[in-house]
Amino acid sequence: YFVPENIDVDELSCEANIFVNGALIGEMRFLTKIVDAPRALNPHVDTRRFNRIFISYAHQDADQIKFLALAYKAQGVDYFYDRHSLAPGDVYEEKIFDYIDSSDLFVLCWSKNAESSEYVAKEKGYALQRAYPQKTYETATLKICPFSIEPRAELPNDMKGIYNFEEI
Repeated sequence: YFVPENIDVDELSCEANIFVNGALIGEMRFLTKIVDAPRALNPHVDTRRFNRIFISYAHQDADQIKFLALAYKAQGVDYFYDRHSLAPGDVYEEKIFDYIDSSDLFVLCWSKNAESSEYVAKEKGYALQRAYPQKTYETATLKICPFSIEPRAELPNDMKGIYNFEEI
């Protein structure tokens, strides 16, 4: 990658997301120094595979996002997709908050239906408290991967300008 000649920093913090069949499965993070001969550097790269994933969506959108649950299931990843994860008698809020607490990736499927869903709002708000930038980059325990799906809605005020929403 190239940076402008007049950039006033000595190093850049970089992040690359790793997708398999449209499903985010991991990330690479590294710092790189800005130098004239970058090939001479060998930056340290931190990688991680997401092991526990929470999928947040409005029930009206289930047909559009079920491929995410199927992609994670095919990879053997532990994921929360309410249609697969809730048992009769589960206390929904307790179960979802416990799962978000122990997740390392929160997948938000944002739509007009999600915008008006009380549960999506609760899940999103709870996840934002555990993610960057509310937490520092080093202490955030949860990564948020937001998708914009049909029917599209305005991006949430607490996320726009911070997160890139992939359109699917």
